[in-house]
Amino acid sequence: MAANNNLLGICSGGPSGVALFQNGKLTLAVNEERLTGIKLDRSYPHNSINWCLKESGLSHKNIDAICYGFSTGIEQGDFMASMIKRLYEYSADPKALKAICERLSIEAEVDSKKRKSFYEETSKIFPETPVYSCSHHQAHQACAYMASPFKKALVITSDGRGDFESFTISTANSKEINKIYNSFSWESLGYFYGRITNLCGFKPERHEGKILGLSAHGNPKLAKHLVDKMVEIKDGKIHTFPGDFYTPFFTNYSQRLKDEASKFSREDLAAAAQLKLEEIVCNLVSNHIHKTGLKDICLAGGVFTNVRLNQKIKNLQEVNDVFVYPNMGDDGLCAGAVYHKLLYEHEISSSPIKSLYLGPKISNNNILSTLRKKEFKVEKFKNLYEEVVRLLDKEKVIALVQGRTEFGPRALGNRSILLTPDSKSLSDSLNKRLNRNDFMPFAPVIASNFAKRCLVNYSNSQFSARHMTITYNVSSEFKKNSPAVVHLDGSVRPQVVFKEDNLFLYGLLNHWYNKTGKLCLINTSFNLHENPIASLEKDIIYSFESNAVDCLLFPPYLAFQKEMEHTLS
Repeated sequence: MAANNNLLGICSGGPSGVALFQNGKLTLAVNEERLTGIKLDRSYPHNSINWCLKESGLSHKNIDAICYGFSTGIEQGDFMASMIKRLYEYSADPKALKAICERLSIEAEVDSKKRKSFYEETSKIFPETPVYSCSHHQAHQACAYMASPFKKALVITSDGRGDFESFTISTANSKEINKIYNSFSWESLGYFYGRITNLCGFKPERHEGKILGLSAHGNPKLAKHLVDKMVEIKDGKIHTFPGDFYTPFFTNYSQRLKDEASKFSREDLAAAAQLKLEEIVCNLVSNHIHKTGLKDICLAGGVFTNVRLNQKIKNLQEVNDVFVYPNMGDDGLCAGAVYHKLLYEHEISSSPIKSLYLGPKISNNNILSTLRKKEFKVEKFKNLYEEVVRLLDKEKVIALVQGRTEFGPRALGNRSILLTPDSKSLSDSLNKRLNRNDFMPFAPVIASNFAKRCLVNYSNSQFSARHMTITYNVSSEFKKNSPAVVHLDGSVRPQVVFKEDNLFLYGLLNHWYNKTGKLCLINTSFNLHENPIASLEKDIIYSFESNAVDCLLFPPYLAFQKEMEHTLS
């Protein structure tokens, strides 16, 4: 099949979405939540498909193949044999074996329904279009490697579970991805971390980032013996202890576990869980680097939303560089399935992903018209940078919306809230406006020409820094210059902006530095709490009307809250 065909990747059953590849390149992608306003929308992505076809000017008949990377069922042969062998290792513990069998039974039933629903809905829209499928972790592996800058790499995937797996290690080159290690769903680090999330009073599969934020406030030694009862490395493999302290679910918490966990603060629990996660993953990565000689690492799967874990991997002595696929969770499987097809049909080789601005684009005219009808003050400035810098320096909170929305969980300057990085009180105030937790650090956005001054051990080749997928320790100059973005452990989760990535934001950051001497701005996503990032014009207007920000910047225009006293410079 020639690379100039139109391939549509679809993910559903988890957070759903679509990705369109044309001429072997990712051209459009969106997750259903951005169109429906339902956070992590898991419904079949009808809206995303319709948008993608309309935006590309294609009809359903122009799609040459549908690619599906979710819920393919139990693989036969070697996969089944390895599963049975691993099950046997747990057979001495009847309680553990019971929990594992329950996990497998539920998984088979749930995935069968997901698979059936996917094919039924897809056949209604694309009745004659062939469907190419790969497994859940094959899709994760493919996007981790194929979107990376590496020709050869060690590929690591980790999540709650998918197609009976929860963790894989593979070698990758231009011809194939070869799995050399896996853990099954009852050995899930995602379930382990999710249980801690629940025990700390948050929602699993939603608030794991809060555990990461809390972990910097706690002492990991205090609750270490509890997490040791849940998961460990044994004989070079992830080994869990299904029973009172761990079950491979986000539910079923024994009273014994609750009682034991109640002895610790949530900060100490979070710290112990974070350290355990880092120790296990880094141990596996280090061992397999020595086995394979591969020092460039590709990461995907929901566990790698954990940016501090990604830094720990990057800082391993054996590691050369790390690439984290920017839409690393199940939201990105739509692209992963297409990447898998392209790799195995030798259509394309790995190539750095060029842009994540792949979703719906805004119309300035539509926003302008709506705001004026609602009697908001809107101005057009000849020297827009000058005015925006003036407002930021006055501690105004500004939402920047432009072009296409980002594909993935991070706002990268097209749907972002910007504010000055030197005021902790202003950061606290914004958290209250957005109804966010104050232990969650805001992230800095840094122009590439300042990155080496700000970030320890940074080099321009580090693609992950462009997408907010990894943390860095900061220089003493940066810590003094921009204290509001530096976490307790001396790290930040940066977006490093290159001129070719986002021209307007790059220019604004340089103008900001020239006028104020400050090396970054705070960048957080433009959305209200528990809502998706504002993608469509109606969502942007709604968030602005909700007083989440002082000003709405849609170049070359600035809109102001009605109560805001504004004087032109």
